[in-house]
Amino acid sequence: MPTLAVYPGSFDPLTNGHVDIISRGARLFDHIVVAILVVFARKVRKLEGGRSASIAIHSAFGTQIILGILTIVSGVAIWLAVLHQATGAILLAATVWGAHVLGRRQ
Repeated sequence: MPTLAVYPGSFDPLTNGHVDIISRGARLFDHIVVAILVVFARKVRKLEGGRSASIAIHSAFGTQIILGILTIVSGVAIWLAVLHQATGAILLAATVWGAHVLGRRQ
């Protein structure tokens, strides 16, 4: 059975030490989830008009984690892998949107 590790943190900023831990974890586990965006989404949510961007980031992030775990557990069924990648694209779009909202407010 594949192994999974979750590495949560603010990573604000991401340092060489963080990258080293992620690299070491990648050698020990089949999959490693680096949980970064929750902090970013919270920063976006505090801004005027940023609530919907924050909800989109949180929703996509949670869905991405669930689909990633299901992909591992299911033996990577093609339809699930495609759905996982599509959610990753949505997560990226939500993050860019949040960054835009954050940049616009400063």
